[in-house]
Amino acid sequence: MGLPPGRGSTDPVSAGDRRFPPRGHAIRSRRAWIDGRALAVAGCLRPPPARPLAPNAADTPGPNRTAAPFAPDPVARILPVDAPDDPRLAAFVGFRRRRPGRTRLLETRRVVERAARAGLRVHAAVATGPHARALEAHLPGDTPIYVASHGVLSALAGFAFHRGCAALVDVPGPEPFDPARLDRPAAAAIGLADPVNLGAIARTAAALGFETLLVDERGADPYEPRALRVSAGALFHLHVVEMRRPEHDLAVLAARGARVVAVETGGRRLETIPRDPPVDVLVVGGEDRGLPGPILGLCTDVATVPMAREGLSLNVHAAFAVAGHALVAAHGPPP
Repeated sequence: MGLPPGRGSTDPVSAGDRRFPPRGHAIRSRRAWIDGRALAVAGCLRPPPARPLAPNAADTPGPNRTAAPFAPDPVARILPVDAPDDPRLAAFVGFRRRRPGRTRLLETRRVVERAARAGLRVHAAVATGPHARALEAHLPGDTPIYVASHGVLSALAGFAFHRGCAALVDVPGPEPFDPARLDRPAAAAIGLADPVNLGAIARTAAALGFETLLVDERGADPYEPRALRVSAGALFHLHVVEMRRPEHDLAVLAARGARVVAVETGGRRLETIPRDPPVDVLVVGGEDRGLPGPILGLCTDVATVPMAREGLSLNVHAAFAVAGHALVAAHGPPP
């Protein structure tokens, strides 16, 4: 009994049947595909650059930039690395350690992209293959992007790192307080110790239409990497202003006609606070002690978010979000 055509048959027509290419040809093709795929993942074969994200209101460059915005070159350098001790990665070792000057290590691709859009200088980035290809279109052509595995990224970080991207970026510092140049509405965070809470407030403030974030020098650094990560880069799109004397500076704003409302326990129920005239400054205090008495005394109103159970309260960010949506977002444009 003969073999089926094309599968070992010696018949010249069957052997040449294109439906069944020779086994050696199939193996070579498969190997070529695997080799090409591996090179593409490593960044050696450069696919077409990712399309830039469509601009929207949240991505409008903010005022706290240190350099003029640039028009990104469509292709940045992709450099594969395979070991955490590669000398080119020395500056990335220890994601949580403090860098000199205003250089910070920022995590997540969204934060890095928004930093670049705000005109901040990105020295270098390290990322997995998919994140590197997406980031490529947002950075200047001379910015190195090192492509590494999750294992290499975790070794550099000093912990299990799953965010896929990190970059060394020069961030600005807060602007000095100037009541004549304060864009309103403003969110004021007085005495917050946790940068995660500060970053969450910044993200919510930007989403609700606030223009300025007021901080005090005793609180957390708004440009600390954790604050920037939690803010999802929203801090780059707010005026960040530092008050050296919060009580005095808020009093100056109130004397100039600003409506200053505090969010604190022991005040009036939030739903009883009048929405008009619009709130100019919404103030929250530290996680443990809240706002001091002198600051509460100069506020036009003190709003309290009512709780269903006695003795419980919201996290400071959650309280700010509820009050901000009720008192400030209602004055924004219709959806």
